[in-house]
Amino acid sequence: MELGGKFRYFCSAVLATLVLLLAACNHQDDNSFRSLNLEATATGAVDAAEQTLKVLVVGDSVSPRLSGFLNGKNFEIDTNPYVIETTDVPYASYKAAAVDMDGDYIVWSDDRNGNSDIFGYQISTGTEFVISTAAGDQLSPRVSGDYVVWQDSRNGNADVYAYQLSSTTEITVTTANRNQRFPQVDGDYVVWQDERNSDAEIFAYQFSTATELQVSSLSGDQWTPQVAGDYIVWRSYENGFTDIYGYRISTATQFAISQASGSQFQPALSDKYVAWVDNRNGNDDIYAYELATGQELLISNAAGEQLSPQVSNDYVVWQDNRNGDFDIYAYHFASASEIEVSRVNGLQAFPNIRDDYIVWQDSRDGNNDVYAYRLSTAQELRITDHVTAQSRPVVSGDNFAWLDGRRGLVDVMFRQGATGQDLLATTNLETPAGAVNLLAADDYELIILGSNVFSDEVVLDLFDAALAEKVNVLGLGGTGISLASALAGAGRYGISTTPASGCSPTEVVSGSQAVALHPVFAGLNISDVLTLESEAAVTKDELAIETDASDSASPADWLVMATFSGNMCNAAKPALVEFTGGNNTAILLDGSANVADDYLYWSANHWTLFTNEVTHLLTRAVSRDLSEQ
Repeated sequence: MELGGKFRYFCSAVLATLVLLLAACNHQDDNSFRSLNLEATATGAVDAAEQTLKVLVVGDSVSPRLSGFLNGKNFEIDTNPYVIETTDVPYASYKAAAVDMDGDYIVWSDDRNGNSDIFGYQISTGTEFVISTAAGDQLSPRVSGDYVVWQDSRNGNADVYAYQLSSTTEITVTTANRNQRFPQVDGDYVVWQDERNSDAEIFAYQFSTATELQVSSLSGDQWTPQVAGDYIVWRSYENGFTDIYGYRISTATQFAISQASGSQFQPALSDKYVAWVDNRNGNDDIYAYELATGQELLISNAAGEQLSPQVSNDYVVWQDNRNGDFDIYAYHFASASEIEVSRVNGLQAFPNIRDDYIVWQDSRDGNNDVYAYRLSTAQELRITDHVTAQSRPVVSGDNFAWLDGRRGLVDVMFRQGATGQDLLATTNLETPAGAVNLLAADDYELIILGSNVFSDEVVLDLFDAALAEKVNVLGLGGTGISLASALAGAGRYGISTTPASGCSPTEVVSGSQAVALHPVFAGLNISDVLTLESEAAVTKDELAIETDASDSASPADWLVMATFSGNMCNAAKPALVEFTGGNNTAILLDGSANVADDYLYWSANHWTLFTNEVTHLLTRAVSRDLSEQ
């Protein structure tokens, strides 16, 4: 930072006046931010020669409280006036869900706006776009060809809406009484479960003619329709059991697919076959029906459960528990042969099939990843290998999409080709990960990292970016993933952490007499235990922070400034430590429970300590910048 570029200098008489005024400020409480309130002097009206110091506050769901507390505060360093300007990047637990994909488009729902909305991404243009942000929740989007459909509660009950991609036009499919739910789309038709007549029935809508038709004419409830090509299928409930029925659109005829004993459920449909889960034999098996011939087929009656069938072209795939946990199996109709797609340890679940690929969610490596199987080559492929969770994959052609947790929230990511690069579809979702770019783009002097970013990788990326840009770091809190716990998990600086739960209020004891003179304790009664939270606080986790002095990575200037009191679970263990990171960057780790109570129960002592921590790190930043000029 070039300090001279931010100062406004004045004549020597004005500077002399400023020195006198600033000297007077030194008599105020040392632990508070000192407001300058400089006024006009006899030499003429002038502004205070303040320098702005920028602070980035990242990661807590309530970080606006910290940012608001700091923003605009005046203080002084060696009688020079400064003002804090904060940028707040709060963590909000945004979650994408219900991802679907067809051709050039990916669609999903997420709650970035406080309720569930529908968004899309066009692969060829790399563009994320809004489909619906109407009032209420928009759920369960499905995409086929030129249309996206979803379940919509903007009118107080569930209706069905659609969006035409080519014209970017929203279509009201139905706003009938009661609920219309579980829409599915294929080409020119959308189908749904409709409760306008009390019992659930199946309705459809043709986009090209803007006409609605009632599909089912059965008594009892009709559930969970599917549509593909010329056919609609659903689950029909009567007399305590469910059967599978179908409807041919071109002939407007309804027909029974399976009325076997027991229940048949989870119907899946292609333009050639219907498959479902069937317990006529006392176990959940997979059966199928060939639409052209009306022939029923037993696909699998292996031991254990067979669930979640999906059909495409000449194949049906399902998750299978015959081996004691769920694996993935498939069946080729043309050859009447079963395929063991994936039989490994862990859970293989939620299979999806399209054209030449089967994809599924796989926990063989301890966390969920996405795997695929190419039917034409009988080859298994690992699509993701990230340490966070990747789940609920879908496939279209040779493009893959899934829900992804690597940024500390739930994103939609995709890959073009099985060996392509992992790309982000939710490009407009705010996330603490985006603060890495902020650090590189502007002249911050301090980043405050909260502990509600639920991704070690994001925390460490922010930390490393700060060190690269010579930005000092204050790591707060013991709840969630704090900077201290992320560093410990990565084996950095020889750090280890010990969380303890349920001890309140947080209390700390300052260090030795020499340490007690440290600026972070200015204005605090260091001869006694410091109570950092009120009696009403419920402390979830205070975090003891230590380093192994025998570890070559342990900082030579590691300083334990405070320990937890005898009333805490982590009694006598380090509560507040300081050391120097790369690029002569000051790091301060505060292990007191900061986020557990959303700062609502911080005592005056805690706010004073926080104030002092910020001013100390900013002072070190200014001193470093001046020494390097």
